[in-house]
Amino acid sequence: MRQLTKAIQPLACVAFLGGIAVLAGCPRSAPPGKEGGETKTTRSETLAPEASAAQGGLVSENRILEHVRISETGPAWSVTRIQGCPLVLTRQVFGPVDGDDQSQIAGAWQQLTGILTKAHCNADRIVRLNVAASNEETLAATFQFLEKVFRPGLEPAVTYVVTPLPAKGVKIGLDAVAVPGGDVNAVNRWQSENPDGLNRVDAIVAPAGGLVFFSGQPDKSPLPQAAANALRGLLETAQALQISEGDILQLRVFVQPASKAAQVFQEIEKAFSGKSIPPVVYTEWVASAPVEIEMVARLPEKAVEGTAPLRFYNPPGVKPSPTFTRVVFVQTDRLIFLPGLVSQETGAADVQAADVFKQLGDILTAQGSDWQHLVKATYFVTDKDASAAIDAIRPKFFASDRPPAASKVTVHSVGWKDRSLSVDVIAVPVHP
Repeated sequence: MRQLTKAIQPLACVAFLGGIAVLAGCPRSAPPGKEGGETKTTRSETLAPEASAAQGGLVSENRILEHVRISETGPAWSVTRIQGCPLVLTRQVFGPVDGDDQSQIAGAWQQLTGILTKAHCNADRIVRLNVAASNEETLAATFQFLEKVFRPGLEPAVTYVVTPLPAKGVKIGLDAVAVPGGDVNAVNRWQSENPDGLNRVDAIVAPAGGLVFFSGQPDKSPLPQAAANALRGLLETAQALQISEGDILQLRVFVQPASKAAQVFQEIEKAFSGKSIPPVVYTEWVASAPVEIEMVARLPEKAVEGTAPLRFYNPPGVKPSPTFTRVVFVQTDRLIFLPGLVSQETGAADVQAADVFKQLGDILTAQGSDWQHLVKATYFVTDKDASAAIDAIRPKFFASDRPPAASKVTVHSVGWKDRSLSVDVIAVPVHP
């Protein structure tokens, strides 16, 4: 495997970046519908020219949205970095039911960009895009579609997974994190114009500042009680940490089967008492528990402790794990989003895991971060061997007293032939 390369080049066209960008390049395995081969370093961009001074959202030396291309094999392989930016978190959107691949993909994209437009966003401002497809053929078509809609150098970090979706006849689901234009001084919600029984809110916009990531809490009771129990545990933990329901920005639900997602949403409505419901994203998982729910919230000023950029918390009575932390406080407005990474190597699960973690380490180093500054990790695995490989490798890299918030999710496919695991992470820089 070739070593990740690092270069620094001027970006004269982007004044608020201070004139530099970090670039990284490495060979990648082929994504759906693509052929493998060598890649080379490409220049990163930040904001589309028409989206800068005209909208005023990022024209500041302290506000940065940077896209860092780490491969030429399509829109999956970019890292995005932000500083001082408000954020938009969306619900999961779907294409028209029972349409063919192209109509479903185009319809889902139109819905997503329509939601982002309300927040003065465009595709150039997307930080992370999550793609869930019901089969690998649809995923390959989605990859090809996205190559055309993102402008070169402005691709976000993208994560792909193959999973049944919660609405019958739906083949594609999209959700995004993006940077809005203009100033944001309070949490704002956009109610869905067409509630589908899975969401009532299209998106939430939060001011620039810290975030709080809650690891998923599975419950083995039957649905819907499992969802009620998981939500109660999350909200009680949040309340103990001085985080209110109004601070919660998104829920990510892993449910089995996906057709039971509407039951989970009914419990979400009850838990939030019909008020301040955040956007929800669904993924079918294969597990002994019918549901696990992750949560992300804004960090209110009253919940800040100390000056460290990260704070790791496990509730009283919960034995700390060397592989994940229950709650991670991000006490900085600087974040690094990595794409979903798969192994460059085929073979046994432990070989794939070693390769992915090598890639992660190289990218973290190139982006000014390290293993002790991971915030959130999601591990998608397809079988017991992949799950065991992830469990075995994490303690070798993570600091035992500060692993990231995380969920490990068994899915039907990670979308790449002969690959059984995919990993995406969010990190912060080592130095402020």
